[in-house]
Amino acid sequence: MAFFPPRRHKLIRALFRQIFRTPYYMIRSLHGLLLVIDEGSAVDRRLARRNRADAERIARLFPLARRAAERLGKPFDVLDASSRKGLFAMLAAQEERAGDILAFEADIQNRNQLGAQLFLNALSRRIEVLPLAIGGSAGRDRRRLAEDGGALGTVLTLDPPRGRRQSVEIRPLDAVIRWRGRLIIGAIDAREDATGFLEGASRTLAENLCLWQIETGADAERLTTLAESLGLRALDVPGRDRYFTNIPPEVLKT
Repeated sequence: MAFFPPRRHKLIRALFRQIFRTPYYMIRSLHGLLLVIDEGSAVDRRLARRNRADAERIARLFPLARRAAERLGKPFDVLDASSRKGLFAMLAAQEERAGDILAFEADIQNRNQLGAQLFLNALSRRIEVLPLAIGGSAGRDRRRLAEDGGALGTVLTLDPPRGRRQSVEIRPLDAVIRWRGRLIIGAIDAREDATGFLEGASRTLAENLCLWQIETGADAERLTTLAESLGLRALDVPGRDRYFTNIPPEVLKT
């Protein structure tokens, strides 16, 4: 692993990447945090460029979380199973009303990056990182992990053109957490198995108040139908992500 300054020696950095094929990293400031950017990763380079766009996307959720926490008189706990390499969890740690924070990361390389970022931001003891993927049923799967140019992270997929094969543990959310009577804010990347994720979280939804931002794929309409059958309602928030909640409307209204 090697470190280079962000705006110097561009030719050297390019040659280093092409000749030695060794990952190298830069530390950049984003959203008031220090992030470890893999310069060999197109996804990471996009993350470093998308300061405003990603900030606006994340900012849609936290004002609702603060409002609900204040009116309900309880902290909000956080689930980060998104594709942002722990960025949502780290931003949540800056929130005064945030309680427990869990980050899920199945990819070992992303998990190592996340660990370095937590260390740099003095958040290693604040955020718990779980080395697994959230799905509809428990088990293990041999999956390839490949970069998705449309998202900010590594995507689990069954048969990409290229990628690193790993043995991934998959567990339903209900088997991971036993929370009851809590306010849970979540950012979920469910593009591979959106409906399976919700089915595996039915008990959590029934026993807690939840506000979840879900990254969806082609089955977005099926996801909405299933969410409504589980007692969730969709919020009218612009963008490709879907926002679902079972928090009473009067709690969230401005």
